[in-house]
Amino acid sequence: MVVIGTDPLSEDRASGLSKRVLEGVYLRQGDEGVLLTIKLAEFLKLKVGDTITLISQGYHGVTAAGIFPVRGIISFPSPVMNNKLLYMDLQAAQEFYGAPDRLTSISVMLHDTRRLEKDIIAIREKTGSRYEIMSWKEMNRELVQSIESDNISGMFMLGILYLVVGFGIFGTLLMMTVERKRELGIMVAVGMQRLKLALILFIETVYIGLTGIVAGTALAMPVLLILHHNPIKLTGEAARAMMEFNADPVLPFSLDPQLFCRQGLVILAITLISSLYPTLLVLRFNILKAIRGH
Repeated sequence: MVVIGTDPLSEDRASGLSKRVLEGVYLRQGDEGVLLTIKLAEFLKLKVGDTITLISQGYHGVTAAGIFPVRGIISFPSPVMNNKLLYMDLQAAQEFYGAPDRLTSISVMLHDTRRLEKDIIAIREKTGSRYEIMSWKEMNRELVQSIESDNISGMFMLGILYLVVGFGIFGTLLMMTVERKRELGIMVAVGMQRLKLALILFIETVYIGLTGIVAGTALAMPVLLILHHNPIKLTGEAARAMMEFNADPVLPFSLDPQLFCRQGLVILAITLISSLYPTLLVLRFNILKAIRGH
């Protein structure tokens, strides 16, 4: 059994522990009760309202013993965590172990995760070598490796998708340009400057690309909203792999605006690259052959 003494309010803000309560109530500030994980409660045959006796080793080797009422039953995705965790108020834990005003660890939650490395360096400079400062990456190396491998496979699939989209856009522009080759030749023959004609085709291509981006986002948003609030539930090996890292076995969908902006910029860049073909064609084609449709 692993006993965790924590501040109920801070813990709930950081991890949303109160949402995992299946039976009973969540801990209050200064509460003398405990929360048990569901499998541990089943093994000990305890229910909400029962009492549990804890005997352990306290600070400086003193005997730690106490009787605590069970306030609630909680559940985690990870079976390993469900088998052994017990939560109690921080002050009650300090009294139980005979370690008043002492802590074993402090969790720092960052609002901007991009500043993780800089904040770690800043904390280490202020605390010195007396304390060990570790990031979540150092504490969960297996999880980091899993995320990195998933990101690599995701980038590979995204690259294939970009390739398919790029050929689709280029094929569309190629067809539009070839079909209007005679029309373009006539316009140049009657006095239209090639540079102005190329600029018109470029603006037209950008307009088509922006229209596609806006239309695609508008059509995808309702589906994403539904999937965001009702994520796809994983089963089998995929679900077991997620639960090993105490993650819910679901496939979540994000509504982060940055994702839409990045993908829109990538599609726009592909469109601009594809627009080089009609631009170069206008600048280099033979007028007589173009008018004859060659």
